[in-house]
Amino acid sequence: MELVITFSVTTLYRDHISTFLGNHLMELVITFNVTSLYRDHISTFRGNHLMELVITFSVTTLYRDHISTFLGNHLMELVITFNVTSLYRDHISTFLGNHLMELVITFSVTTLYRDHISTFRGNHLMELVITFNVTSLYRDHISTFRGNHLMELVITFSVTTLYRDHISTFLGNHLIELVITFNVTSLYRDHISTFLGNHLMELVITFSVTTLYRDHISTFLGNHLMELVITFSVTTLYRDHISTFLGNHLMELVITFSVTTLYRDHISTFRGNHLMELVITFSVTTLYRDHISTFLGNHLMELVITFSVTTLYRDHISTFRGNHLMELVITFSVTTLYRDHISTFLGNHLMELVITFSVTTLYRDHNSTFLGNHLMELVITFSVTTLYRDHISTFRGNHLMELVITFNVTSLYRDHISTFRGNHLMELVITFSVTTLYRDHISTFLGNHLIELVITFNVTSLYRDHISTFLGNHLMELVITFSVTTLYRDHISTFLGNHLMELVITFSVTTLYRDHISTFLGNHLMELVITFSVTTLYRDHISTFRGNHLMELVITFSVTTLYRDHISTFLGNHLMELVITFSVTTLYRDHISTFRGNHLMELVITFSVTTLYRDHISTFLGNHLMELVITFSVTTLYRDHNSTFLGNHLMELMMVTAQRTRSADLLDDFLNVCTSGSRLPSASFFEVSGIL
Repeated sequence: MELVITFSVTTLYRDHISTFLGNHLMELVITFNVTSLYRDHISTFRGNHLMELVITFSVTTLYRDHISTFLGNHLMELVITFNVTSLYRDHISTFLGNHLMELVITFSVTTLYRDHISTFRGNHLMELVITFNVTSLYRDHISTFRGNHLMELVITFSVTTLYRDHISTFLGNHLIELVITFNVTSLYRDHISTFLGNHLMELVITFSVTTLYRDHISTFLGNHLMELVITFSVTTLYRDHISTFLGNHLMELVITFSVTTLYRDHISTFRGNHLMELVITFSVTTLYRDHISTFLGNHLMELVITFSVTTLYRDHISTFRGNHLMELVITFSVTTLYRDHISTFLGNHLMELVITFSVTTLYRDHNSTFLGNHLMELVITFSVTTLYRDHISTFRGNHLMELVITFNVTSLYRDHISTFRGNHLMELVITFSVTTLYRDHISTFLGNHLIELVITFNVTSLYRDHISTFLGNHLMELVITFSVTTLYRDHISTFLGNHLMELVITFSVTTLYRDHISTFLGNHLMELVITFSVTTLYRDHISTFRGNHLMELVITFSVTTLYRDHISTFLGNHLMELVITFSVTTLYRDHISTFRGNHLMELVITFSVTTLYRDHISTFLGNHLMELVITFSVTTLYRDHNSTFLGNHLMELMMVTAQRTRSADLLDDFLNVCTSGSRLPSASFFEVSGIL
């Protein structure tokens, strides 16, 4: 059984007028909205009823212009938008039929001229952007008349020219950059469904040249950085779609050449802090791609060669009492990739060789030995990674050998204790983790092997409490989590079958009490959240034994109570909000596929009351905003699913009603305030609003 009644009235008048010299913005928005919805589902009575009435009227007018008329920098922008929207929709399922009337008229003109010209010595930037846009849309749907009409006209013209160059000609730092871009875009699109047909014409021409040479050389003692970047790029794109002519044309040419060399080293040679970093990177990229759809075919040739060596030694040692941090990171990486796709020759070739060797050792510890605050952290990580991967599609087969060995130990003890009266935070986190992974894929040998062992032991204990011992703010939170995960998974496709055994045991207890109480006059917030959760999951999949077993038990108990109210009692701006929520959730779910059946029991009770009265009135000269929103909502939901008992039950009751007590006087006071220019509304306005 479901009953929903909704009534909503919205009126918005907004206008911005800046009347000074130079910058102009005029905006007029008028919106009128009426919504009425009555929906009821009653399965054991006369039938199903749905009645819906929606009336929307909207007028939008925007005129915006920016004109900067000084020497050098120019920006001229003109935007004119006219919008009319009218929608009448009503659904009455048991009466004469379905009615939908929709009228949308949109007119838009956009003109943008922007140019930046810096004419001084050294730095040059010239940019010219011209954009012309005309949009006209007329759409109307009338379902019970002669048919459906849609007329759309879009005309876009765009010219973009950019020349940018940076030249720093002094000793040391060099950067030259040349960017030339030429762009022409022309789009004419029109849809006329009841005439000769559909037309789409599109012309895109793009020409781009990019040249970048950048080098940084710091030649003083100590810190060294040398960087060389050379980039050459040519892009040409001609695309045109003409649906009613000879066909579809696409021509694209992309040529890219890139050389990158980076040598960077930081050496601080004083006592205490040491950092030595050596990075050498060599990269060559060549890409030639061309698509010509009406000629000999599709061509793509790509060559990528990358060579990279990275060595980093970093150590921080503060030799005073207390704070210690020692970090050693050694990384060695070699990457070689040769990839080429040639679709019109002997076939498809892909050869990839990746060799990676990595050793990471990190010892980090923080000890603050004063009274009060303690933090001790020990992290030890050892990692060895070896990966040999090669794909050769036209030879003896596919080869992939991967060996990953990871050993990880993490121990963290962290506690924060502020020993003064009032604010307390004690946090204890102990984490122990062991991960062992052996994975190998060998597709052309005895089969496919994957064994994975993951053991994780995690204990988290958090007692956090913020107590401001004046009248007011309380937060107590207790979180205890215990988790054990064991996973043995192996896929062996050429042996006795497919085996997957998975055991997951999770135990979780969560208790949270949180309450905020501001006891002064005006603003009130009281929140009470109590959550108790127990989760137990046993899941096992064994495909070659007695069957498939899945047992899942989830018990959740939740109580939520929220009372929130905001009352600003001063003259002028008013906001009153009342939210009351009561929620009880109980879920028992168990799936046992080889026993008596499937069980699911769920009980949800929700009670909600929402009242919002909001009004904004700016009564000064110039800027005007009048907004009236009245919302009253009552929600009641009772839901219960019992699949193996008396049946399935769902009862849902939602009632939403708008209160408009003395609404005529209220709207009159609104109009009087906005038109007379007086600063204060009348006393009757506050009596109606419930403020006085």
